Amino acid sequence: MLGICDPLLAICSMLLGGSASYVILSIAERMRASDEGPVSVRWLFIGAVAAGLEIWAIHFIGNLAFCPPVPATQDSVLAVLSLLSAGTTGAVAVYLISSHVEGWMRLISGGMLTGACMTLTHVTSMMAVHQQMDLHDAVLSFVFSIVGTVALSVIVIVIGGWNIAYGGWRVPEKATAMGCALA
Repeated sequence: MLGICDPLLAICSMLLGGSASYVILSIAERMRASDEGPVSVRWLFIGAVAAGLEIWAIHFIGNLAFCPPVPATQDSVLAVLSLLSAGTTGAVAVYLISSHVEGWMRLISGGMLTGACMTLTHVTSMMAVHQQMDLHDAVLSFVFSIVGTVALSVIVIVIGGWNIAYGGWRVPEKATAMGCALA
């Protein structure tokens, strides 16, 4: 039995990736501009909530895009856990992109941490969908998806962090590049 994929929802998920990147970059630039401690913490909190909700929505809409051939239910506890891990992902991304400390290794290691958080979001959002059938996991596909998620997260953090520190691209251009990596 094969499921079908709704291309309109898949496209919506990709477009949301671009808008999420735009929001993350805008908040990161505001956080970087405000050198005051309490103001920066507020921007980090706002960024974590906004980016986390958008990252989670990307995964949720992506899950909705796949229509399995059998009924499925959603586990609310795992869905909330995936939302919390998406918020952590957003906080890490906003912090790294807005930080004044520069350096390639810091951006790459931060991208790996973001990728680990994103992988947790992805796995818990997939586990939250309970289907009435046996799924056989392909270990190699799972490993490739984790490696791909981490690699794309590194790209997102490097593009965002490098460009805020050194300039060059405008926010819409950066958001488009980051959105392509997120989607």
